[in-house]
Amino acid sequence: MNHVKHYFQVCKDNGIPINVAQKHITIGTDYDGLINPFINMPTVKRMADVRSYISMNLKYFLKDLKDSKKWADELNIDTFMEDLFYHNGYRFLKSRF
Repeated sequence: MNHVKHYFQVCKDNGIPINVAQKHITIGTDYDGLINPFINMPTVKRMADVRSYISMNLKYFLKDLKDSKKWADELNIDTFMEDLFYHNGYRFLKSRF
């Protein structure tokens, strides 16, 4: 969630609206944001758990931080989850193949 928050904060700080920014980030397959990925996520079978966790906690996480509290309500979590876990990655691959 720190990676997601940082991404949106950089976008906001540079005048990019949240609804535009959320269309340009996706979940990768390299697990670079996970601490101890082989312990916490040995296979993709638990990716649904990651999605559930982010979906249930991201808004609270953002509202609990001083800088992101200002823009947290601009993020529609349901739409963002679909973009993050499916639409954005699909759109990226489709545009290149």
